[in-house]
Amino acid sequence: MRERIHEYTETRREFGEVQSDEKLKPGEWWTLVRDGKVVAVDFLCPCGCESECYTPVTDATAGEAKTERHWLYSAGPTLFPSIRYTGGCKAHFNIENGKTIFHGDSGR
Repeated sequence: MRERIHEYTETRREFGEVQSDEKLKPGEWWTLVRDGKVVAVDFLCPCGCESECYTPVTDATAGEAKTERHWLYSAGPTLFPSIRYTGGCKAHFNIENGKTIFHGDSGR
């Protein structure tokens, strides 16, 4: 396990342009856009376990409302609500303006 990731740098990418041999690096945040609309984000788990956190989103910057199976994204980057993994590393965190906020039950 590597060190925790405390901050992310956002890069916009066209959905589908990421090559299969491209790998995320700690602190990278890919905002995936299709036809000008943000549809997902991808980043490494901030706990340091190196798991990829592909997350479908709705775009708050476009006035979209959160749906049941999507997180709400806004530039910065910010995700709402928190992400909590119930298996594996059991990380529980928010990302606000590119900074990781770990919850007290993270990793338990």
